[in-house]
Amino acid sequence: MVEKGQTVLEDVASQLPLKTLIDEVFPPKEASFQIMTDTLDQTLSRRQENVHRGLGKAHLQHPSALSSRQRTEEVESLTSEVADLKE
Repeated sequence: MVEKGQTVLEDVASQLPLKTLIDEVFPPKEASFQIMTDTLDQTLSRRQENVHRGLGKAHLQHPSALSSRQRTEEVESLTSEVADLKE
């Protein structure tokens, strides 16, 4: 985020007279909002997992991962199908 902020400052400063000090450069207010949203987009788009917190440590779970209840139901369904096929 610091790099992005520095880039915005340099961009704004490049549009000012050469003798202007960097301390006198004030980027537009929407620039900080844009930096923040860009940073959040980059950070959040990398994480496709869900964070689950319980009594133990927090852990990440991929959205396509099944819960144990779903797995149990799937196993029971498949077991039932196999039993029907054997008959």
